[in-house]
Amino acid sequence: MRTSFGPLSICAVRTSLANSLNLTVLPSITTYPSLFSFSRTSTIGGPNTPSRSLNVALSLLRRYLSTSYLSLLTECVPVWLLISIPHVVTYLMRWGIFSRPVLEFSSGTALDPLQAFKLGYGPFRSLPSLTMLCMVYRDLRSEFREFLRNLIEGVGVFGGLDKWFRCEVTVLDVLEFSSYGEAIELARSIHDVDLVLCTVPDEFTVQFSDDPYIPLKQVIASHGIPSQMVTHSTVKYLRSRGVVLANVAVGVFAKCGGIPWAVRSGLYGDLYIGFDVGGGVVSTVVYDRSSGCTEWFCRRSSLERIAPEVGDLVAEVLQDRYRGGLVVIHRDGPYHFTEVHSLRKVLRDLGIDRYVMVSVMKSVPIRLLNLMGGRTQQPWRGTWIRLGSSRVVVATLGIPDAEVTHLGATPRPVVVEVVEPWSWEDVDVVALSRDVYWLAQLHWGTCILRTKLPNTVLYPHRVTTFAKLGLGDVAIESRKLWFL
Repeated sequence: MRTSFGPLSICAVRTSLANSLNLTVLPSITTYPSLFSFSRTSTIGGPNTPSRSLNVALSLLRRYLSTSYLSLLTECVPVWLLISIPHVVTYLMRWGIFSRPVLEFSSGTALDPLQAFKLGYGPFRSLPSLTMLCMVYRDLRSEFREFLRNLIEGVGVFGGLDKWFRCEVTVLDVLEFSSYGEAIELARSIHDVDLVLCTVPDEFTVQFSDDPYIPLKQVIASHGIPSQMVTHSTVKYLRSRGVVLANVAVGVFAKCGGIPWAVRSGLYGDLYIGFDVGGGVVSTVVYDRSSGCTEWFCRRSSLERIAPEVGDLVAEVLQDRYRGGLVVIHRDGPYHFTEVHSLRKVLRDLGIDRYVMVSVMKSVPIRLLNLMGGRTQQPWRGTWIRLGSSRVVVATLGIPDAEVTHLGATPRPVVVEVVEPWSWEDVDVVALSRDVYWLAQLHWGTCILRTKLPNTVLYPHRVTTFAKLGLGDVAIESRKLWFL
């Protein structure tokens, strides 16, 4: 059996061109049919995959094409876009690199959360106090007490919840258990605390059916209490690592209703709403630029009522939170036409005339590369290339997060597409794409690692995933992000 591949477009962005591209379309399959047809059991690399086929095509192109094309393939250029889509030639219009978002804290602004906390800027919105109850596997009690002390008081460069997050923490009790069946029974009696901190086994050490992670979260969430799970290996081996403790602390703080940092200045929209559907569940997450507040909402629905339910949930959110300005609605993946119709009706009924529906697609056959000094690198984070009038490719991950990489190991960028704006003449597609990149820096589950998707896409997906696992009917306050 043989597999054929369509035209391969290779576009190089040169340093001397600020707002335009040199586009070179390589000869089509009809000109060089042997270059794009390979056996699935080829000795070159075994069974073909899209990325492997692309590498094979490039190696053969280097061997057979003229020197002019060879110079294009081997020349040192700052950004490459490789597209392998059958029978499609994509014309690129503009490109650039977005500036990093300015993160706001209580006492200042910074580009990096960890550095801001080290400088003592404090969280954007603090919590006056936090009441915690702990549950620990009996064999880890001594290590856990050290972990808990370091989490609250700090260790090394980490200032702890007390200093960095300006939060007075009260530990009501530390409950010990010898089995996770016993832990679930203990969890049923927990009430009147802000958060439960509990140890769980590492994921790879237990089978899925025996993993207590979801059952414990489900029982604790049924009482309206968020929980923070900590693995055995973290307690045993990483209890004095400041970076690890900082990640746990920021998650604890956000789950209890605090706002670690915010992005407000420079955003194109005023109110951002993201929604996700799946398994009969509709979930939304709202980010208000003026307050820096993120809230979540979820409800179950029959499959035939998914689109009307999306409209009803968005209408409920807007009625209490819309104060004028531009409403931006994000969706993970392409919109269904029934969702567009439902949202359009809701927005018009509420008298909102400035809105835009944006699709954020994370699985796309596009790679952005950076060739410097003969080495293949990931692109700079924030690199963008506009495709036509309504689409922009954005690298939400890249340098300086990760350095040198193999050609087949580059992270997928996201494609941001404007589906329905209030006015095609007035909407700024590039600014909306920049906001997707900026909102990806608002993941409060970590202050070290970056995420690919904006919080308006990542968070609804997490809520939907947990809901399908049985955590859809939790009675937790909308500002407490228990799903982090």
